[in-house]
Amino acid sequence: MRLRTAAIGLSAGRAALGAGLLVAPRRIAEGWIGPRAREAPAATLARSVGVRDVALGAGAVVALLREDPSAPAWLAGAALCDIGDMIAVLIARDSLPPDGVKGTLALAGGSALLAGIAAARG
Repeated sequence: MRLRTAAIGLSAGRAALGAGLLVAPRRIAEGWIGPRAREAPAATLARSVGVRDVALGAGAVVALLREDPSAPAWLAGAALCDIGDMIAVLIARDSLPPDGVKGTLALAGGSALLAGIAAARG
Protein backbone atom coordinates (compact mmCIF):
# COMPACT_ATOMS: atom_id res chain seq x y z
CA MET A 1 0.00 0.00 0.00
CA ARG A 2 1.29 3.43 -0.81
CA LEU A 3 2.28 5.58 2.12
CA ARG A 4 0.01 8.45 1.05
CA THR A 5 -3.00 6.12 0.85
CA ALA A 6 -2.18 4.70 4.28
CA ALA A 7 -1.84 8.23 5.69
CA ILE A 8 -5.23 9.18 4.26
CA GLY A 9 -6.83 6.09 5.85
CA LEU A 10 -5.11 6.75 9.16
CA SER A 11 -6.23 10.38 9.15
CA ALA A 12 -9.82 9.49 8.22
CA GLY A 13 -9.83 6.95 11.06
CA ARG A 14 -8.56 9.61 13.46
CA ALA A 15 -11.39 11.93 12.41
CA ALA A 16 -13.95 9.13 12.82
CA LEU A 17 -12.67 8.24 16.29
CA GLY A 18 -12.79 11.92 17.21
CA ALA A 19 -16.39 12.15 16.00
CA GLY A 20 -17.24 9.13 18.13
CA LEU A 21 -15.73 10.82 21.18
CA LEU A 22 -17.87 13.88 20.49
CA VAL A 23 -21.10 11.91 20.08
CA ALA A 24 -20.62 9.17 22.69
CA PRO A 25 -17.72 10.22 24.93
CA ARG A 26 -18.62 8.01 27.87
CA ARG A 27 -19.09 4.86 25.84
CA ILE A 28 -15.93 5.20 23.78
CA ALA A 29 -13.69 6.50 26.56
CA GLU A 30 -14.72 3.70 28.93
CA GLY A 31 -12.54 1.21 27.09
CA TRP A 32 -9.66 3.65 27.35
CA ILE A 33 -9.91 4.90 30.94
CA GLY A 34 -12.40 2.56 32.58
CA PRO A 35 -15.63 3.24 34.51
CA ARG A 36 -14.61 6.78 35.44
CA ALA A 37 -15.37 7.68 31.81
CA ARG A 38 -19.02 7.79 32.91
CA GLU A 39 -18.29 10.85 35.04
CA ALA A 40 -19.00 14.27 33.52
CA PRO A 41 -15.43 15.63 33.83
CA ALA A 42 -14.05 12.62 31.96
CA ALA A 43 -16.65 13.05 29.22
CA THR A 44 -15.62 16.69 28.92
CA LEU A 45 -11.99 15.71 28.40
CA ALA A 46 -13.01 12.97 25.95
CA ARG A 47 -14.91 15.51 23.88
CA SER A 48 -11.87 17.80 23.89
CA VAL A 49 -9.73 14.96 22.56
CA GLY A 50 -12.47 14.26 20.04
CA VAL A 51 -12.39 17.80 18.69
CA ARG A 52 -8.61 17.59 18.43
CA ASP A 53 -8.78 14.35 16.48
CA VAL A 54 -11.53 15.53 14.14
CA ALA A 55 -9.51 18.66 13.33
CA LEU A 56 -6.19 16.84 12.87
CA GLY A 57 -7.70 13.98 10.91
CA ALA A 58 -9.85 16.10 8.60
CA GLY A 59 -7.08 18.63 8.07
CA ALA A 60 -4.63 15.90 7.10
CA VAL A 61 -7.12 14.18 4.77
CA VAL A 62 -7.89 17.42 2.95
CA ALA A 63 -4.21 18.36 2.69
CA LEU A 64 -3.24 14.90 1.46
CA LEU A 65 -6.02 14.74 -1.11
CA ARG A 66 -5.12 18.18 -2.44
CA GLU A 67 -1.42 17.32 -2.33
CA ASP A 68 -1.03 20.49 -0.32
CA PRO A 69 2.43 21.25 1.07
CA SER A 70 0.90 21.55 4.56
CA ALA A 71 0.19 17.79 4.70
CA PRO A 72 3.46 16.90 6.48
CA ALA A 73 2.73 19.49 9.17
CA TRP A 74 -0.74 18.02 9.78
CA LEU A 75 0.74 14.53 10.03
CA ALA A 76 3.56 15.66 12.31
CA GLY A 77 1.05 17.35 14.60
CA ALA A 78 -1.00 14.17 14.75
CA ALA A 79 2.11 12.09 15.52
CA LEU A 80 3.06 14.48 18.31
CA CYS A 81 -0.43 14.18 19.85
CA ASP A 82 -0.20 10.39 19.65
CA ILE A 83 3.14 10.45 21.45
CA GLY A 84 1.56 12.69 24.09
CA ASP A 85 -1.31 10.21 24.47
CA MET A 86 1.19 7.39 24.97
CA ILE A 87 3.11 9.32 27.61
CA ALA A 88 -0.08 10.29 29.44
CA VAL A 89 -1.28 6.69 29.51
CA LEU A 90 2.08 5.41 30.71
CA ILE A 91 2.12 7.95 33.54
CA ALA A 92 -1.39 6.92 34.66
CA ARG A 93 -1.15 3.21 33.78
CA ASP A 94 -1.62 2.01 37.36
CA SER A 95 -5.05 3.64 37.55
CA LEU A 96 -6.23 2.58 34.07
CA PRO A 97 -7.63 -0.71 32.81
CA PRO A 98 -4.78 -2.91 31.48
CA ASP A 99 -6.56 -3.43 28.16
CA GLY A 100 -7.04 0.33 27.81
CA VAL A 101 -3.33 0.89 28.35
CA LYS A 102 -2.36 -1.83 25.86
CA GLY A 103 -4.90 -0.65 23.30
CA THR A 104 -3.88 2.98 23.58
CA LEU A 105 -0.18 2.16 23.34
CA ALA A 106 -0.77 -0.02 20.28
CA LEU A 107 -3.12 2.39 18.50
CA ALA A 108 -1.27 5.58 19.35
CA GLY A 109 2.13 3.97 18.78
CA GLY A 110 1.20 2.64 15.35
CA SER A 111 -0.45 5.90 14.43
CA ALA A 112 2.53 7.96 15.57
CA LEU A 113 4.91 5.76 13.60
CA LEU A 114 2.91 5.87 10.36
CA ALA A 115 2.11 9.59 10.62
CA GLY A 116 5.73 10.37 11.51
CA ILE A 117 7.10 8.43 8.54
CA ALA A 118 4.56 10.00 6.18
CA ALA A 119 5.38 13.47 7.51
CA ALA A 120 9.10 12.92 7.12
CA ARG A 121 8.71 11.74 3.54
CA GLY A 122 6.53 14.71 2.72
